[in-house]
Amino acid sequence: MRNDEWLSRRTILGMLVASTAVGSLVFRAMMDQSGERLSEKVSSGSVDRKAPEPDPKTLRAAFYDEQVEPKVFETDQVNREAADRVVSRLRDTFRQYHAGVKGFVSDLTSLSTRLGIVKRMPGQWWAGDNRIDEFVREKFEKHLFSEQKLLDDIGIVVTAFQQDIDANQRRMLTEIRASLTASDLPQVSMSTYEEFYNEVAKKLQSYSSTQGSASVYNALTVLIVSEAGSYVATSLIAGLLARFGTAAAVSTVAASGAAAGSATVGAGGGTLGGPVGVVVGFGVGLAVGLIIDWWMTDKFETEMSLQMNGYLASLQHSILYGDSTASDDSTRAGLVSALPVVCDRLLDAYRERFYAQIVTGVS
Repeated sequence: MRNDEWLSRRTILGMLVASTAVGSLVFRAMMDQSGERLSEKVSSGSVDRKAPEPDPKTLRAAFYDEQVEPKVFETDQVNREAADRVVSRLRDTFRQYHAGVKGFVSDLTSLSTRLGIVKRMPGQWWAGDNRIDEFVREKFEKHLFSEQKLLDDIGIVVTAFQQDIDANQRRMLTEIRASLTASDLPQVSMSTYEEFYNEVAKKLQSYSSTQGSASVYNALTVLIVSEAGSYVATSLIAGLLARFGTAAAVSTVAASGAAAGSATVGAGGGTLGGPVGVVVGFGVGLAVGLIIDWWMTDKFETEMSLQMNGYLASLQHSILYGDSTASDDSTRAGLVSALPVVCDRLLDAYRERFYAQIVTGVS
């Protein structure tokens, strides 16, 4: 082989060796840089890792916030609407009573009624009984209300509130249970309605423990949690009406003098008993007193209409707004102030109960 060919091959071989060495160095440098970058990512936490599963309590808390709270607040809203209907329906009831005043006054001014009163006067004076009161009471009950009608009319309204609350709670629990089933939330089993109802009742009763038994707040709470709804409603109404007698008597005495004095006697005497009897008896006594004062005068009809409408307005005000002369808020309150407080307590009871059962796992 010639020298120039050997030199040429040697040159080519040297170049190959050199390029291989350079490539090796470049590859190594690149690997070192990649390793450094990987190390930096690892140390900074930017390397993708599989996210840890949230713990069951976190999942339950998220479910409570997203699914339960909205349903609770929706129920609170319809509960308050039910409370508003109580006030509206009671006002409608008293509008009907006011509408009966005209017929009652016309009946009392009729010739037959006047003759009937004149006929009964000697016997009442001689025997000391209440035959005139009874005569007028029959007409009062015909055009306005009897003891039983008053209880029934107001009782229907208040009991309807209890029924609305019960229906709202059932719907809320059904919807939350459906959401819970769809979510497949771990470690949660929803209570039956009866269990839920009992737990809410305990919460409400604990909230009311600081109130006296005469409190309207407490009476409404008992109404909501009691199975004997009509009986409790009657007790609640009787308690509200019991406060009316004295307040109405005092205000009417100040307004109408001797006639109201007779009315006060009528309210306390006669055959009518109990707080509702006092209320009806007050209206009867008012009518009798006015008859004695004005049955032969031209202004009788106007005065009687004013007094009877004033009596009904006072009665309505006492039921809705309470007795301003009472010694403390719990006994002073009427339905207008008590119903929203009861709704507040229901809202708190719902939230506490669902949070305990779903998030903290307390059954």
